[in-house]
Amino acid sequence: MNKRIKWIGGLVIILVVIILIASQQSGQTNITGPIKIGAILPLTGDYAVLGQEIQKGIDIAVDEVNSQGGINNRKMEIIYEDGGMADFPKITSAAHKLIDVDKVYTVLVDSLTTMKPIAPLFQQNKIPAIMIFDNAELGSYIFSIGFSTQKTGEKMADFVYSKKNIKEVAIVAQLDEVMQTLSKAFKDKFEKLGGKVTILENINPSENDFKTTITKIKNSKPQGIYFSFVQGIDLFLKQIKEQKLNLPIFGNDAVTEDVIAAAGSAAEGVYFANFYTNDNPILKSLTEKYKEKYNEEPQLLLFNAFGYDGVLVLKEAIKNIKIVSPQNITESLYKIKNLDTSSGETISISPVGTVERTEKIFQIQNGKGISAE
Repeated sequence: MNKRIKWIGGLVIILVVIILIASQQSGQTNITGPIKIGAILPLTGDYAVLGQEIQKGIDIAVDEVNSQGGINNRKMEIIYEDGGMADFPKITSAAHKLIDVDKVYTVLVDSLTTMKPIAPLFQQNKIPAIMIFDNAELGSYIFSIGFSTQKTGEKMADFVYSKKNIKEVAIVAQLDEVMQTLSKAFKDKFEKLGGKVTILENINPSENDFKTTITKIKNSKPQGIYFSFVQGIDLFLKQIKEQKLNLPIFGNDAVTEDVIAAAGSAAEGVYFANFYTNDNPILKSLTEKYKEKYNEEPQLLLFNAFGYDGVLVLKEAIKNIKIVSPQNITESLYKIKNLDTSSGETISISPVGTVERTEKIFQIQNGKGISAE
């Protein structure tokens, strides 16, 4: 009898150890309470308005999920951290806090600029992190549901060379990591197609006097100009017009409505790539919920959609797992296929954690961006 009791006791201990090991491997220490999700966004600085609109989209989606009882009877809880304007020490500190102090299951991050310095932290700690409006391969725990900078640059190069029949182009790129990635993708694709880059000028984002650069462009005798700028686009376009350099101009997604208004007539005819949404029932619902929650019309609906869709992706991943853990969320994210989103496109996560999304090309006509595709 004693031997049998000892044998049963030993079996119980072994089972407990197995359960504890499995729990630790899954990263799960609490199977009740809220599902903690981190979000690192630019909530202060020059890009604060974008971060705040992404935050509103996240909040609307979380309200929606929680009002329906949460996911498998667990509410979502978002813990926001401010990344400032590419403030790397602040971004790194935020990531450490979310991982080490808040013990989040997963994290939403706005962009490649924010994600790149902290991707190794998430990778090392096996915490899935989702980049919501950029797209890049950064590790097996890093996911991207936004638009590809690389592919957008290549798409614009093909448009310039094949659709607009421009074979020689001048490139002006600001010294910003994303802008450099974009201009390199454009240059490499353009040259591969058989085009010639007459001049490549790299300038500081703070530059506001482009006269010397424009003179150099003029002297290189291109058939068109391509720029990848973070800021100062309106001044660049105005100074091109002042120097009477009448060439087709192509740019990136920093061409916003505010930029177009500030540049005035100097922006007319300029082509640019940008994010987009297609009308669909989810987007209409998001618009109505925004108006109901904030008592105003959404001014940057696209960025609300980025945040909203980030939560939709997490909801889809989490609802399909029995035990919520970082590892189980990671594995479930890779299984997402044809998920409807507010952007009007379906999301399918590839084996490298990315999606197939590229920006569309527009032309400024009468002060508005009109599809050029």
